[in-house]
Amino acid sequence: MSSEPQVTSLELGGTASGITVNKVALGLMLLTWTPTPVPDEQAFEAIKAAIDHVPKDRKLLINSGEFYGGPKHYTANLELLSRFFAKYPELADRTFLSVKGGTSATEIHIVDSSPANLRRSVDAVLKALDGRKRLDMFECSRVDPKIPVETIMESLKALQAEGKFDHIGISEVSAETLKKANAVVGIAAVEIEVSPWSYEEETRKVIATAADLKIPVIAYAPLGRGFLTGQLTKESLPEGDMRRMFARFQDEAMAANQKIVDALGAIAQKKGISNAELSIAFVSNLGPHVVPLPGSSKAHRVKQNLDAGNINLTEEDMKTIKDVLASVEVSGGRYFGKSKEQELLWGGATPVGTPSFGVLTAETAATQHHSTNPRSPMPKDESDPTSPKSPVAPFPPLPPPSEAGGRPQEFYGFVTWLCTYIAFGLIILWGVLPDKWILALGITWYPSREWALLIPSYGIFLCLLTWFTYWSLAIAAAPEFDDLKTFTDSYALLPNKPGPDEESPYKEILSPDAMPEVYDLPIGLVNRRLLGKRKRPKPTHPTGEAIQL
Repeated sequence: MSSEPQVTSLELGGTASGITVNKVALGLMLLTWTPTPVPDEQAFEAIKAAIDHVPKDRKLLINSGEFYGGPKHYTANLELLSRFFAKYPELADRTFLSVKGGTSATEIHIVDSSPANLRRSVDAVLKALDGRKRLDMFECSRVDPKIPVETIMESLKALQAEGKFDHIGISEVSAETLKKANAVVGIAAVEIEVSPWSYEEETRKVIATAADLKIPVIAYAPLGRGFLTGQLTKESLPEGDMRRMFARFQDEAMAANQKIVDALGAIAQKKGISNAELSIAFVSNLGPHVVPLPGSSKAHRVKQNLDAGNINLTEEDMKTIKDVLASVEVSGGRYFGKSKEQELLWGGATPVGTPSFGVLTAETAATQHHSTNPRSPMPKDESDPTSPKSPVAPFPPLPPPSEAGGRPQEFYGFVTWLCTYIAFGLIILWGVLPDKWILALGITWYPSREWALLIPSYGIFLCLLTWFTYWSLAIAAAPEFDDLKTFTDSYALLPNKPGPDEESPYKEILSPDAMPEVYDLPIGLVNRRLLGKRKRPKPTHPTGEAIQL
């Protein structure tokens, strides 16, 4: 028995209900968020090939993100788009641009849907686009569990009313959260992960709810981030590729998940198509409102992906694929193998007490502050993905001082030493300057010069006072007494230190040009003169860079 003929276009939802887009969209992330971004010429060729391949009676939905340049250059993806439309301005109206944002201004894995940050995020997107392409739809990359989704939608409505963008989308949400958001504003599209190995119960619920609400589902990663093509191995992933951090791309998981690839390969072979085409067709055939969102930097591959959405699978084909998925358990979570609350998946309210790497809590802020300031307390729980002890968490960076809870302790040590030097200098001047010099300074009274014999005593007293002040501050800030050893040696291994023959994961931030300790201020100043100004290098966890949202 055959299914209905496959549709090749559809209308968006909500305020965008009059806009028709192609049944397969184009994801742009891997044009820039990769260890080696492709040259503009190659990226332009791929984007133009996709637009030209789509019939002119519809638009091609293209998907970008404020942070799709990766940690080193947040808006690189959007800037690439700006250059593309500067070269091909006639193609701007043939695309529908969806952009994700709403993360922290400095950290991709921190979700902040406060009105101020949403405005900042949207403005950053508009600045990067430089007026060469209209921002058609804006969506928060994740739902901020600190803020009700209704409040977030109201904030976006206010920005929409100002004319900053035309439509509102939503990403990585549960079916219930989608209903709540749509009750506030007409959602143009909902973006979730859908593929043969990401087709869980909540996925099916969102697809069904979206159909009831007449909202298209933009299905990102339909190829399982490349694994379901059958052409990807761990060795083929370049160093620095974010997939090396994901649970499904660890050696044991990849070996177990190969069964899914082999089973899909057998079905694809019978159909006379590739694994990639079968995966995209499967997602597209889940409903007339489901839009696969594959991405590629190669023009010929882009066209193959667009055509795959038109492949019509019979009900028997779909049942066979679903039976395979039911019989073979997927090994590893979609991202880091943590809970959905920790990874902010299927967005909604996070249960009280659940640690989340995507939310800037007091504990998270303390962890971030500790990453470049070892004198502040640090969470030690391995289950907390913000902790460097977690095997899969990104190493969190330093937040602004307002979030970190005050100045670093080294600042007080420096100020104390500075005051000591000033006091010592005054005493020495008093002991050695001739009377006429002192009187020339306008000082009409000073103690008898015999008091100068007490200079050594004063010096000892001031040193003891300095050390007492410094160590009082140090002990007050130390989470445990063992941490005190890190205050007197810039190269000491911090708590959670590795074995004697292993490199400390904190080595990068323990540089010789860091703020010198109390006892080595002169040496520290010399080091800084020789090695350059004090730096705060961006810390990197041994398992990789920051989390993709």
